[in-house]
Amino acid sequence: MATRRPAAYLMFICLAQTSLVLGETGDVFQFLQEEAKVTTASKRAESVQDAPGIITVITADEIHRYGAQNVAEILQRAPSIYTLGSYLYPSNVVSMRGDLETHVDNHVLWLINGRPVREVAFGGVNVGLLTSFPVDLIDHIEIVRGPGSVLYGSNAYEGVINIITKQAHEKDAEANTGGGSFGTGYGGAMVALPLKDGGIAGAARYSHSDGWLYSAKDERRASGSFYTQEGDTSFATADTYKDLTVTGFYSDNHNVTMNSIPIFVAGATPLNTIKAMGDIGYKHAFNENWSVGVNETYNSTQINTPFPGSDAQRNGTSILTEATIYGKLLDKINVVTGGSGDYQETEFVPENLHPNETLWSYYAQADFRLMRVLKVLGGMQYNKPEGIPGHVSPRAGLIANFTPEWGSKLLYGEAYRAPYLGETHFNEPPILTGNPTLLPEMIKTYDAQIFRQSRLVKSSLTYFNSEQNERISRAVVNGNVTYVNSGELFSQGLELEGTVTPNNRLSLTGSYTYQTNRDQNGVHDATFMPNNMLKTGVSYVADAGITASLFNTYFGERGDVSAVNPTVLEINPPQQSL
Repeated sequence: MATRRPAAYLMFICLAQTSLVLGETGDVFQFLQEEAKVTTASKRAESVQDAPGIITVITADEIHRYGAQNVAEILQRAPSIYTLGSYLYPSNVVSMRGDLETHVDNHVLWLINGRPVREVAFGGVNVGLLTSFPVDLIDHIEIVRGPGSVLYGSNAYEGVINIITKQAHEKDAEANTGGGSFGTGYGGAMVALPLKDGGIAGAARYSHSDGWLYSAKDERRASGSFYTQEGDTSFATADTYKDLTVTGFYSDNHNVTMNSIPIFVAGATPLNTIKAMGDIGYKHAFNENWSVGVNETYNSTQINTPFPGSDAQRNGTSILTEATIYGKLLDKINVVTGGSGDYQETEFVPENLHPNETLWSYYAQADFRLMRVLKVLGGMQYNKPEGIPGHVSPRAGLIANFTPEWGSKLLYGEAYRAPYLGETHFNEPPILTGNPTLLPEMIKTYDAQIFRQSRLVKSSLTYFNSEQNERISRAVVNGNVTYVNSGELFSQGLELEGTVTPNNRLSLTGSYTYQTNRDQNGVHDATFMPNNMLKTGVSYVADAGITASLFNTYFGERGDVSAVNPTVLEINPPQQSL
């Protein structure tokens, strides 16, 4: 019973916040007009054209122009992305390329300033990131579609989303407040303070809404409704001192949901999710060609999950230690290699379960220019969770820049997702039981892209083809809902995106995605996602710092989901185009 929050997909936004949009008119689109540097695909700065990935960059200017109040709204306008929630976790899932089978976000890896943000109990309860991260602290967001396990390991399956925060290069302070329908109100502030040999940047946010009316039929075919009241408090920081970096994020979310299982109980059920992330990193340069980085990353998630007749907690903690070496051989071969150990532990209350494990990984990637217009790359990562055979995820690609404006990418990548502790050890029959014999999910993806990058026009056309094996899904076994490896999924599609900036005031943006998939039984559209997505926007900066923006998002109809689950259409009507 995945649901989408009702929203006005046709939006008109007028902003009179000069400090947020304009310093001088010439600053508008500065990030787009200059050669954008990204770091997510290779863990080092390089142009979007040279990076080994299918990449979209969303800037702070774009975020403010279209009035996004949280990360979920930002990503809703990104190419090939579909955001949604479910009867239990509202606004929790980012689906890339039509890949979605559960209501946890475990096929996309989230990063803040390049450091992983993981929820280790079930692998993808990301309400805090999607609805609470302080938008005012975001400098830009790098979205890599396709496998990224070579450098990031488990979860970098269908893609990677890296939130890059602002740095304290100069003094800055911002504050905002607003409100809307359904009793919605919010407020936030951001401060950047440069210091000798470093700086401190931080932001905080608070929001509350009385919620929209949720009406549906549950699995017993009983009708019910409630108001989805929600609120959050969050804080994020990005600090530097010489070669030392500190990144932190904390969020406390309160929501009202149907239940932990899709049935209505008396009244609405509260859900509380607390998320914390902290990273300390140190990078030392030996010379202009070689450096080493060391990071210690902490993640913690506490999920107060409503269960009938009990107050349950699902707590997860991850401590990731990682070392990375960056280098250059013969002045033309770029190398990155490293390894990590990730200790994960969970606590399930009241089941009194405390499973833990350590995941090890080792990775290496190299690229070089075979000739002036052709770049060749290759890499691999070895993943080794406890009790599961190790797996190697390779990566290879060719990137050609035929002219200063035109180029293409041919990429192949594999990714790996190890089962999470909740999937293997959770024990709450008949609601849900874990399966200790689960195998990891694996995916192979081919990408072919042609792109044009000029001062006025930035566009690309991408074809992707993916094959998934040993997918982890839920099934009823001996009367209990449990996790199983359900076989294969084949998907392919086209992604067209572009931006036109004829001058410093006007911007036109748009994307179109077509995707189709089938499982090992020949069932088409097995992931319940729309086959067509069309997203278009126009933004204009007038004098006195006033911005007018219009954005429209269209989602096509889904396929015949009755072939996957015959009871779905008996309970709720099919989704229409939006």
